[in-house]
Formats: sequence, structure tokens, C-alpha cells
Amino acid sequence: MIHFAGHGTFREDNPLFSSLRFHDGELLFLDLEDLRLRADLVVLSACRTGNARGELHLGTGLSRGFLRAGARNLVVSLWPVGDEAARRVMGGFYRAYAAGNPPAEALRRAGLAARAEGAHPADWASFQVVGVGVGEESLV
Repeated sequence: MIHFAGHGTFREDNPLFSSLRFHDGELLFLDLEDLRLRADLVVLSACRTGNARGELHLGTGLSRGFLRAGARNLVVSLWPVGDEAARRVMGGFYRAYAAGNPPAEALRRAGLAARAEGAHPADWASFQVVGVGVGEESLV
């Protein structure tokens, strides 16, 4: 499992330069071409790690890069989410995941919990699971 929490950038003008920002530089989609992962789950808790204009976008960008590098499942975001809201959703996600739920179900449970607590959909609905065996059951 790999978890990244930080800043992500989707480059609509050139998705090959979409990136995750680290304190010492950026990890670009282009860098993922040489990466070989054996990760069942990669969580990219950063802004717009799975989208172009608010839609799930697997053609280019970070989602496709991580899937091609060997990630079996990804949690990505479709739009910017505040740090506190992301922390709450990720906390619920990991509690459900640790209880044995597959990623899509864990995220569904985290979204339902956030909704039940009165959180605005913009704070929890951004996160999506993509990858092996993910289907309609991942919808909240």
C-alpha cells in the first residue's frame, strides 16, 4: 500500500506533466513510466489526481500512470478537497479498509458516514476508486 497526502496538479494543457509535489521536487506522470509497483492499493489524497474538468480521466495523467506502473487499485480525487475534509474521509476509509472491506466498499462507507454527519458532498464525493474489479458497487 502506498499513501500520498499532499499537492497534486492535473495539467489540462499537457496531462503528461501532471504531478505530485514533494518537498524536494515533483513526481510527474512521465516519471511513472519507469516505475514498477506491486501495490494492491495506492491512495492519492491530493487535488485532481484522477480528473480533467471534474471527470474521471484514465486516458492520461496520474491515474493511468499508477495503473500502468502496477497499482491494482487507486483512490483518486476529481476536484480539490480541503485538508480537514480529506483527513476525515481518509480516516473513515482506512477504518473500513482495516476492517476487511475492499477499497470501493471502504470508500463507500466513508462517504456514507461523512454524509450522515452532515458534510457537504463537495467534501467527500470527490474521492473515487479505480482499478481491478471496481464497478458500480463503488458508488455512494
